[in-house]
Amino acid sequence: YTYVARESSIMQTASSTLRSITIFYDKYLEIIKTILLKYDRLDKYIINLISIFEIYVRYTVSLKHLVNDESDFIDIFTKKINENDLLPRIDTKKSRAAGIEVLHRYVGNYLIGYPNRDININRESGGRVIAYSAFGSASSRIRRGLLNSDIRPDVFWDIAAKSGDNIEGVPVHTPAFNSLTENDTVIILLLKIDIAKSVTEYLRQIPSVPNIWYYFDVLDYLARYFFYS
Repeated sequence: YTYVARESSIMQTASSTLRSITIFYDKYLEIIKTILLKYDRLDKYIINLISIFEIYVRYTVSLKHLVNDESDFIDIFTKKINENDLLPRIDTKKSRAAGIEVLHRYVGNYLIGYPNRDININRESGGRVIAYSAFGSASSRIRRGLLNSDIRPDVFWDIAAKSGDNIEGVPVHTPAFNSLTENDTVIILLLKIDIAKSVTEYLRQIPSVPNIWYYFDVLDYLARYFFYS
C-alpha cells in the first residue's frame, strides 16, 4: 500500500489545515502498523520497519506545511536506517545529496526487491535533458537529487516561467516544443495523471519525438544512482 500510494490519493486527499493533515497521516500510520503487526512474531525487523515508516510519515506532514527543514529529516531517517540491519549502511553525504524523497524510494525499492531502472540520455549526440514543470510539488520533492545527479537538467520548462528565472543555476523557460529533437530527453515532473497524459500526447505529435520519462521513473533511477553504485 505504501509503495503504490501516489500524490493524488494521499497528499491531496487531506484538507489543507495542519490539524486535518496530521489526523489523516496518523490514521495512515495506524494502517501500516496494523498490517505489519499481523505477522506471527513481532521481531526486530518489524519493529524497525514501523519506526522507519513513522519517521517518513512525520516528515511528510511537516513538509506539507514547511514546518521543518528537509535536512533534519534526512539525517534522522539515515540514522534510523543505519541503526538496524534492514538495509546496507547508507552514507549521510549521499542521503543529503539525494534528498529525502529519493532516500525513501530507495528504502521501499530495496525492501521489496524492486529492480533498478536505467534512463537513456543522448548528451553525446547533443541531446538536452529538459525537466517539464519547475515549480510544482513533484519538482520540489525530487529537485535536490535531480540537480546532484548525472541527469541534471539543462533547462526547466514551466508555463509560469518569467524572464531570468532559474533554479540553482539551471534556467527556467516557457515550453519551446518546436525546439525539441529526437536526441532530447523530457522528464515530465507531474503527478496528476491527466495533465501528464495530455503533455505526453502533445509530445508524441512532434515529428522528432524526444525520449520521455516520468516522475516515478526518475525517482527509481535516482535511488539507483545514489545508493546502488
